[in-house]
Amino acid sequence: DQNYYVDIGYKIEAILPKEEVESLGKKLNIGDEVEAVLVRITPRLQNPKISLKALKIKKAIEEIKEAQGKEKPFNAVVEKTVERNGKLLGYIIDINGIKAFIPAVETTRRLKEGETVRVFITNVKQQGKQLRITASQKKCEEWEITQLLKQYREKIKAGDIVEDRKST
Repeated sequence: DQNYYVDIGYKIEAILPKEEVESLGKKLNIGDEVEAVLVRITPRLQNPKISLKALKIKKAIEEIKEAQGKEKPFNAVVEKTVERNGKLLGYIIDINGIKAFIPAVETTRRLKEGETVRVFITNVKQQGKQLRITASQKKCEEWEITQLLKQYREKIKAGDIVEDRKST
């Protein structure tokens, strides 16, 4: 069979596609408990459908919304460069399966597709069913540099002898 059947306390078991479970690198055994989202239920006696991916996406969106305007870095993969009339507008990025946009002014350099960058979430807007997320690579990089300098200042005190090696 291509599905797992999960008891959800309903008159009939819910269906969880094996392909979806395996795509997340998981395997289920009889008696395992799963946390999932109910994605389809009908009044007729058809099996309701549950999803692990929908739960993963829901949790990722909640985490992104909570991080808006805060100093919480995310790793993101650059998926696409957005240009219009030869002018760079920004980048479409993927943060844990969620798409976001980095305006070109919020980057410190030209990014490459497939590259992993660290970003802060600067804005999250819900427009109907569409979620618009804006991120900043520049603010995240500036914050990380500030944190490194802070650590460096805490480590080295006035009068400390600092050795240096010449690099060629």
